[in-house]
Order: sequence, then C-alpha cells, then structure tokens
Amino acid sequence: MKIGLICSAGGSACFSALDLLHENGSVGKGDVLVVTDRECDAEMAAADRQIECIRITESDAAEFSSHACSEFKDRSTDLVFLFYTRLVSSASYAGIPTFNIHPSLLPAFRGFGALDQAREQGVRFIGATLHGANEFRDAGPIVGQVVTPVQTAWDARDFARVSYIQKTYLLLCMVDLLQNGVVDTDIPGRPCRWLKPPPFTRTCNPSLMTHSLIDCFAAFQANAGIDALVP
Repeated sequence: MKIGLICSAGGSACFSALDLLHENGSVGKGDVLVVTDRECDAEMAAADRQIECIRITESDAAEFSSHACSEFKDRSTDLVFLFYTRLVSSASYAGIPTFNIHPSLLPAFRGFGALDQAREQGVRFIGATLHGANEFRDAGPIVGQVVTPVQTAWDARDFARVSYIQKTYLLLCMVDLLQNGVVDTDIPGRPCRWLKPPPFTRTCNPSLMTHSLIDCFAAFQANAGIDALVP
C-alpha cells in the first residue's frame, strides 16, 4: 500500500503511525510520499526516516492541490492523509481518496484550536475523528472516531498528549481496515464504503484488526505512558 501525507507543521502523529506500520511490516518507507507547502518539521522527520518529501509552494489552493495530486498519482498512491492547516480543493480529494484527522469528536469543535475549545468548555471526554476531505473544513463524511475520558487534573499538555495518541491510532486504523478488506476507497465521490461490519472497542469505532498491529500500538501507548485507548 502506498500512502501520501500533506503536512504543514510537525505531523508527529502521522510519523509515529508510519513508524508503527513499518515496524509491523504493513507499509514500507519507500511506499510513502510527504508533500509540504513550506519549511517545517515534517520535512526533517521525513528526511530522518529516508522518506521521500517534496515541497509545493503554490499559494492558490487549487494549484497546490492539483500539483500534489499529480505527484501522488505518479507514484500510484492509494490514499492521502492531511496534517495540514489549509483546505485542499477538489483537485486533490476528487482525484485520490483523501482523509483528515481532526482532534475533536466532530461535529463538535470544528476548525483550529479544537483542543483548547474543548478544554475551555470543560468536556468530560476528548476525542478525534477520521473523516473524508471535502470543500468544507472538518465537515466530510465521518469514517472513525476514538474517545478518552478526561481526568479532572488534566492541563493543556495532557490534552495534547492524549490527542497525539488518538490521531496516531486513527491513521493506523484506516490503513489496517483497507488491508483487511473491510473498506473500499475506490468509490467516485465518496471517501470509502464499508464492505463488512467493522470491529470496535469501548473507545475506538472502528478498531484495529491485525493482532500484531494491536500489539505494536499497545506497546507504543505504554512507552508513552498514556493509557488513552483500548485498541
């Protein structure tokens, strides 16, 4: 499977997910293309892992999206994940299955600063959402969500650490579901369709399927010292 990433910042969750997929033998580092629109930490993270990275500097969203989509198609990319602060245009998501991972339980707290909004509102659960990209910010069809109870003493750093774990999980889950034939992304005008009922846990819907990947994630979460999800 070939994966594309569009990043405009660090993308720590997406690179952690790629590391776990590589460790599990699910995706090779040569099967990933990272596209950025500026100098950012994601470029350094890609270089450290010997992952191909290109920078596209067009300021117009349609031009950027068209160029990025061409690069992904040239490499037979199967799907693209956004870790990106700008909207992409239909030139991207209509040309290749494109997914965004947003740090809230959509439709709550759309847009920037979702974690701060949630914390300020005193939420009792923090979540993240995997959804198909479209022309509206954080409004595409929901594919998956994860949720973690909030502890009373948490501060902004705790929210960010749990959100990082959650976003890592959702990227892993999308790849795992595709590789296990649970979803199909070759559907014009739709991010995916379900081919069979997906598994779920009390914190993740859908959940990981491959036992070795579940073990990889469990070890990753334990090493981070964060008990956020039941994989």
